[in-house]
Amino acid sequence: MYQQYMPIEKVLSIVGNRYIALNLAAQEARRVIEGINRGEIQMHGSPYYQSMRRLVDGEVEFENTAAVKAEAEAAEAKK
Repeated sequence: MYQQYMPIEKVLSIVGNRYIALNLAAQEARRVIEGINRGEIQMHGSPYYQSMRRLVDGEVEFENTAAVKAEAEAAEAKK
């Protein structure tokens, strides 16, 4: 089995903040996994990688992006 890899530079060129990107990809992965469990989505491969790919391709949109951004800024401020 091979490991899939998404370069962080590619993600940052789209989202601009790694914390926001990971949070949005995690939300999308949860949505995909719930759809798989309900039988609504059929997918080959890792739902986590596919969610990150969809994020980079601009296919992921969330209404609560402001809340995600606030969380990311708070996490970055703790550094």
